[in-house]
Amino acid sequence: MERINSSKILSDLTRSTQCSFSNSIIEDDLIIDSYLKIDKLIFINCEFKGVFKIIYDHGSRITISIGLENSVFNEIVEIKLFNSFNSYINCTKSNFKKNFKFSATSSELTSFNGNELKFGNIFDISGTHFQTLLLENVASYGEDKLENFISNNINVIGDCSFKESIMPICDFKDSKFNSKLNLDRLKSYSLYFYNANFNNDVYCNNSNFGKYAIFNGSTFLGKFVAPFLNEETQECIGDFSGCTFDKKSFFDYSKFKKVIFKNTSFNEIVSFSECDFYEIDFQRTLFQNSTDFSYTKFSKGDRESFRLIKNELQKSGNRVEAIYYQAKELIEYEKNATGAEKIMLFLNRISNEHGLNWVKGIIFTFITSVIFYSTYIFSLPEKPFKWGYINFAEFSTAISTITKYYFIFLSVVHNYDFVKNANPNGLSLFLDFLGRIFIGYGIYQTIQAFRKYGKK
Repeated sequence: MERINSSKILSDLTRSTQCSFSNSIIEDDLIIDSYLKIDKLIFINCEFKGVFKIIYDHGSRITISIGLENSVFNEIVEIKLFNSFNSYINCTKSNFKKNFKFSATSSELTSFNGNELKFGNIFDISGTHFQTLLLENVASYGEDKLENFISNNINVIGDCSFKESIMPICDFKDSKFNSKLNLDRLKSYSLYFYNANFNNDVYCNNSNFGKYAIFNGSTFLGKFVAPFLNEETQECIGDFSGCTFDKKSFFDYSKFKKVIFKNTSFNEIVSFSECDFYEIDFQRTLFQNSTDFSYTKFSKGDRESFRLIKNELQKSGNRVEAIYYQAKELIEYEKNATGAEKIMLFLNRISNEHGLNWVKGIIFTFITSVIFYSTYIFSLPEKPFKWGYINFAEFSTAISTITKYYFIFLSVVHNYDFVKNANPNGLSLFLDFLGRIFIGYGIYQTIQAFRKYGKK
């Protein structure tokens, strides 16, 4: 590669408005100021040892094409265009090892192509208006992966794509996307879209948003298509609070550790089919159209969220899965209940998990029957066995007798004197009465759980 210095480049620019350099090593700082008139400046397969800056202001509207293709920048890069009109920036396959800052300080539009570029520190395009913004297959490679991709308050008129890129913390606060936004297979450490406006469709197929995915206060005027989110980063916390989804939305098969849709409005069909959210918050969420929560079992949430999901499932005729969320709603309701109502909900939960678990009904019946049968036997004036070990035959007879009376005790209609010659007293009869109540309740709860799908 040819070694050149900045004076050579600046000399060439004084003689021509269009210059191209390739296969070169620029050994010192290159700073291009407004006194030069440039229409096109191209660097292909070059390496910059020093700072690279273009600060371009001619007082009137300019159109400039800058190519930084397949090049390596070892120090800070800054491109600032004043009064830019339909300019084009191409950074395809370049490697920015230090901070990169691009801005176009006017309301005119710039097309930016950064496909397959790499950066190792801050990449800042905040406050810029773009005609198109293409950053596909981009990779950040800093050691701690916490470098910022700063893009807040940008405005993209045409296509915008971050498809298949690997990004650090991405900040798109207060940004506006007027055409389709493609985030398919994006991998990010965290993603922030506070108060963003999406005026067209957003696609996030198979993307991994990292630790946080914040869309708080954003507006989606087009479709939101985001199936299979966070297949690799299941610890993600997603916040869609205060969002408005005007068109169809799809979150199918997505995974979040926690997802928040508080005060969110879905004006069209929305699908959460087979989503895996550990914790949910749908407080004051408004569903204006049909909603699909099929094949979901969210573990943790508040009472209102579970009630809302239950109602949506019932509206769609999915009574089978609605039962699960009804049980979750009652479990949350129990936490704030008092008095007899709390006792009733507690017994319902431990006896069959509010109609979900027949095994709990059997266990409840067995435990309560053993407790009341044991206390009943010990309260009898005359025991059906004698204390102390005599021989194995006597021991076997006692066990057989105790077992026989236990199964009689399980019947809620057994005689009050079913133990022969026991002469039950008042305490015995009281324990027998309580036992009948709890055993009968356990049997009923077991049957209820067995026929949960047949209940109306």
